Amino acid sequence: MKKRIMLSIVTLVVLAIVFLAGIAVGNRRTFDFMMEFQRAEVNANLNFTVETLALIRTGDQSGAIELMENRLDIGLVTLAQKQPWEDLPESTRKTLILLKTYRKIYPPKQQSAVLQEALNLIPSSHEPPEYCSPPLQKALEVSEGNHEASNSEKSVEAEETTQP
Repeated sequence: MKKRIMLSIVTLVVLAIVFLAGIAVGNRRTFDFMMEFQRAEVNANLNFTVETLALIRTGDQSGAIELMENRLDIGLVTLAQKQPWEDLPESTRKTLILLKTYRKIYPPKQQSAVLQEALNLIPSSHEPPEYCSPPLQKALEVSEGNHEASNSEKSVEAEETTQP
């Protein structure tokens, strides 16, 4: 009986050690796997940054803006992913609201059904988010000023055409 109890205890200890070793190896493999993704992301970010800076330094600002906006749109579609708004983390919701705010000011040159569908998933806000950066706040003010000026020009034109 004592032999059987000792054998059971030894077996349980060995199984526990093997189990813990498996967890350690699995964690290490997961860590290595995630590090590869992180390296790939850093490489992609650096390549994108170099390309954008090269466009700016060679005087092709519109090319740089187009490249950055394409990346912005891809990120917007990726983050939205047809998930219910409430299920998204708060940080993702804030980012998506900022992206929608930017696209409200600067609509894409080429319409995309996929992009429009992603934008439609983001609730509309009449107020700019309180976490807008100063440049985005300024762009909103300029945009609203242009919108108001455009509306007043249209009303002046309408009055001119209706007067005899």
